[in-house]
Amino acid sequence: MFRLLDQRDGYRLGEITSISDLDLETFVPMVDAAWALDYVDQPRLIFDESYLAKVMGGSSWLAVVACADAGEPVGFEIAFERTLYVRGEPLEAYYVSVFTVSAEHRRRGLGSWVLEGINRLVFEERGADLIVSTFHDDHAGSPAVQSTFDRIADWGVDRFHRTPIWSRRLDKDPFAPLADPPPWAELQLDDGGNETAIRAPEGHATVTKPTSLAELDDELRSGYELSFALEASLAEQYLMPGNPASATHLYDFGDEARCLCCFNLSSMAINDHRLRPIGQLQMLHAPDCSEDQVAAALHQLGLHLTERGCFAMTVTDLGMIPRKVLEQLRFAPSDDGIAFAARGPRASLDRITGIQPPYFLDFT
Repeated sequence: MFRLLDQRDGYRLGEITSISDLDLETFVPMVDAAWALDYVDQPRLIFDESYLAKVMGGSSWLAVVACADAGEPVGFEIAFERTLYVRGEPLEAYYVSVFTVSAEHRRRGLGSWVLEGINRLVFEERGADLIVSTFHDDHAGSPAVQSTFDRIADWGVDRFHRTPIWSRRLDKDPFAPLADPPPWAELQLDDGGNETAIRAPEGHATVTKPTSLAELDDELRSGYELSFALEASLAEQYLMPGNPASATHLYDFGDEARCLCCFNLSSMAINDHRLRPIGQLQMLHAPDCSEDQVAAALHQLGLHLTERGCFAMTVTDLGMIPRKVLEQLRFAPSDDGIAFAARGPRASLDRITGIQPPYFLDFT
């Protein structure tokens, strides 16, 4: 259902809460054309029907859509509900993504209008403390966000971490088979109705019984100065059974040395040419593992992603992986970077002042 939030000459702004609220035949081409314009001759993510079905399949999200009077979509942003732990203390937060303005309708203030709609929904109506997002160097989005928040007294944008994207081409430089691969399992929410447990499905090598989701969440909360809780939309993305594009693997090296890896398979394109997917390592938690064990886990994950048809594996460096491990595994950093940012009231932003990596956050 489209809930009207605002209207102006020739346009309407509204909230949606179901993928069925979108006319995908017009929406997907609009998003693709807008991102193709922003990434001419550069690789870009594809936000197609499969991506939307994945991220909009749960209930812990909302989105704002701007439409022209004729009904066609011309602007969009989606917000995923998250608990953000800051030095162990919880904040109500949203992670936002797919900020888009139609290529034919730019320079009319629609980007700020969409952002103002998201602000109304998450801050005014739902009482959120912060929005978390990412910005790609020198690409659309960041200036509109900055100018929008500059106009709000005592609010701001804090770009608290910048990282290159580290990548290895699996098609040109494949990982060799491991002589002694670590036991591993895929972790999922228990489908028996217990929403606070995770399990290792049958069919994989035996691993130590997984920690309960609540215990693991407490471990993450105390182990990082900044982390997303493993609940709500984060669980819906990385721990749901039957999700072919996102998963969480647990690698077990014995003696309580375990490595948790959350990853996505994402579609890519350059201009009009669609590429094979990439495997994006999003989050890694391995507090009791040696550097060699972390390297073995990433090596095994690389083999798994190759089997899934990925032509490359990428890593967003949030301080979880020693730089020497990335270099040892022949990952190379991009020339540009991704900035992780928080935005909202200055009183909430002040709570993240001085935080240090590693972080347990994803770039979705």
